[in-house]
Amino acid sequence: MIKRMFKNLILFVLVLVLLPTVFALDIGYVVSNPGVLSGNDVSLRNILVGDGHMVSFLDDVSFNAGNYDLIIVSGGVSNIEGVFDNTKYRTLFLGNSAAKKAGLSSGSTTSSRRRSEIRDITHYVTEEYSLGDLDLYTSTGSMSYLNGCKASGSYSLVSHDSDNSKIVVFGVDHNSMLIDSGCTDRDKRVYESNVFFGLNEVSKWNSEAENLFKRSIVWLVTSGLVDEDGDGYDSLESGGDDCDDNDADVNPGSSDINKNCVNDAPEIISVNPANNFNILENVGRVFLVSVRDEESDLDYIWKVNNRIVGSESSYEFNRNMGVYNVEVIVSDGSLSDSNSWTVNVRDSSYFSCSDLGGIVCSVNQVCDSELYEVSDTNSCCSSSCSVKPPEFSDASNICESKNSKIEIDLDNFDENLDYEVGQEIDFDIKIGNEFDDKMEVEVEGYFYDVTDEKVIESFEDKFDINKDGSELSSFDFKIPYDLEDDHDYRIFVYVENDNNLCNQKDVAVDVIRGDLDVFIDKLRIDQDSFVCGDSVDVRVDVKNYGDDDEDVYVSVVNSDLSINERSESFEIEKYGDDDDERENFLIWIPEDAENGRYNLKVEVHTDGDNFVVEREIVLESCSSQGVEGSEVGGGVRLGGSELGLGGSGDEGVELGGDGLIGGVIGEVGVVEGVDKVEVFVGFVLLFIAIGSLGAVWWFFG
Repeated sequence: MIKRMFKNLILFVLVLVLLPTVFALDIGYVVSNPGVLSGNDVSLRNILVGDGHMVSFLDDVSFNAGNYDLIIVSGGVSNIEGVFDNTKYRTLFLGNSAAKKAGLSSGSTTSSRRRSEIRDITHYVTEEYSLGDLDLYTSTGSMSYLNGCKASGSYSLVSHDSDNSKIVVFGVDHNSMLIDSGCTDRDKRVYESNVFFGLNEVSKWNSEAENLFKRSIVWLVTSGLVDEDGDGYDSLESGGDDCDDNDADVNPGSSDINKNCVNDAPEIISVNPANNFNILENVGRVFLVSVRDEESDLDYIWKVNNRIVGSESSYEFNRNMGVYNVEVIVSDGSLSDSNSWTVNVRDSSYFSCSDLGGIVCSVNQVCDSELYEVSDTNSCCSSSCSVKPPEFSDASNICESKNSKIEIDLDNFDENLDYEVGQEIDFDIKIGNEFDDKMEVEVEGYFYDVTDEKVIESFEDKFDINKDGSELSSFDFKIPYDLEDDHDYRIFVYVENDNNLCNQKDVAVDVIRGDLDVFIDKLRIDQDSFVCGDSVDVRVDVKNYGDDDEDVYVSVVNSDLSINERSESFEIEKYGDDDDERENFLIWIPEDAENGRYNLKVEVHTDGDNFVVEREIVLESCSSQGVEGSEVGGGVRLGGSELGLGGSGDEGVELGGDGLIGGVIGEVGVVEGVDKVEVFVGFVLLFIAIGSLGAVWWFFG
């Protein structure tokens, strides 16, 4: 007994020292949906992987728990019944519902806390701590608890900070008795240790919570196992599966059927074909099975429609039309395993393409092997489809017979890069002459949409090339914003010499949308030149070329002219939906601006990168003193203390021949280059002045 305890102690110390740095555990992590992980499951996975462990997410339907050193059950899994047996495998529960149903306690509850109470410091998991309250979360979060009666041989290690009947960290040692149907029914033995760890908001763990979790794993892996005979298998009494731990030759891994503790049946672990299938008449198909059995030689029996047809490890099936049942039986002489398939043999017209396991080639693909005549398509390929070579049917010329003495290379173009819509592409087409004489060539370059068979950009060039020489021709273009990023694009170059010999080359261009999705599609300003006091009509057309709806606003800014206009925020839908919007601005030029050229900065603001366009406007006939009666374009400017019609401010007021009202109103309609509002306001002020003079004359006269 003392020898066993000492041996266990040595093993325990070695594992504690070496496990974090040397040994990596193969951990099975049971979740509700491996394809959609919760944030807590991802955070815990990162902690485990960071410690060197291998983590496999498992569906909570079925799996082989024996493939893993430790099973962790996510808090999102409410029940493991029928999935795996926690009594036979080291298991850590993160959720109280699954732990309760597995027999660890009779009740469960939850609360929102930050602090817990250390209740037991005699156990390995908590022996580093002191009794009493301890913060385990960085902020208040959800904690799960077990309460009620609990499994015998268990340890209530950490509890609710004000109710010690609610246990948040709970250990169940091997050989304990779990709760079965009720608190008085504890007849379900656990052969491997279990832990309930109710701190299920991993993202809020502090260093103390993480340390408790890691110590719980160490305890699970090292607790109580005994291998007395050193054969690598632990005794049944300590929770292992070695039926005689005093004889190293007797263990479950023994190849001797009489010494492996039990006669294990052969297990078919994989089959090919994997499922029932349909096959063409008089087409052969080989059946294979992979079997796990370490105890003896195996016998194979193959049957078709219950008649024995073979006794090898494989069988080739080839039959006329009909429905057949193919069965294999694998036996070790005592126990056996089997598998069967249903096979439909028909002519091809009976099946759809998927029935025959074929692949439907798209319009842009060709079949690499035989085409099946099936019921649902004319392009059912028996094996695989490959990309159809581009036809370049929209290009002016294609080369039917390529001549390699006309060499074509693209300098400064990297086909391994991604090119964004709106990006400028500039490269050289290098043409080499390997003929014995000088030649004249005509070069055609295209940026080509292979999916739609359409030319997007093109250019032509013509020049001479000396013998054994080469010449460069530059091709530059801007990738349009409205390209479909799921299309295939290529640079296509066609070259023909003066002897009507030709060559061509094409390379792929990967087009992406990039981070900037919302652009100014059009910017219109009603004119280019203005005078002080003018209004400027600015129309901004915004378009979304991205894959998501965006909230944006538009601004028009020039600090020198004190212009700072901003639209209301608005939503613009993703490309292909309601993806464009127009914003109009009416901007006033200050009266005291100076002559010169000014840039209006028009910007679309998004949550990410902004798109900016600058447009120059020109101010003419402005004065640094303001608009003191300046003449503009033969018309009138109002300012200072004078009103001028048709000339400078010093010339006073000139009335028309039809009287004051008729003359003034007549002039308003015909003055060129003058803001009519200013003229009208001037006339009103003039009438008020004349009226005031009349009133004074009447009063004193």
